[in-house]
Amino acid sequence: MNDIITKVEYLYTTKNSFTAKDCVYIDKLIDSYQIDTDDIKQFIMNYIYIELEKLSNKYDNQDIWSFTDENICDALTAKENYNNLLQYLKKEPLPIITLINKI
Repeated sequence: MNDIITKVEYLYTTKNSFTAKDCVYIDKLIDSYQIDTDDIKQFIMNYIYIELEKLSNKYDNQDIWSFTDENICDALTAKENYNNLLQYLKKEPLPIITLINKI
């Protein structure tokens, strides 16, 4: 069982994207209760925090969790989830002056 968890963690944390074969393999493990989706989410979150530590600018944990609670996707690799988080965090609202000028 531990070998399976290690192998799945490796898939999630080293691949840029999953192949169809990877997806079928992971789905079968989940369906047969050999791995839990909470384990997968933990792999993804560990990867995200390791990558965020490498950035010079720090993001607020509340912003990270507000995104990840609803948007972590088991069908995406950790890297894909991380990139989605970065896109979310980098979105800044328009200044009020810009919004007024658009009306």
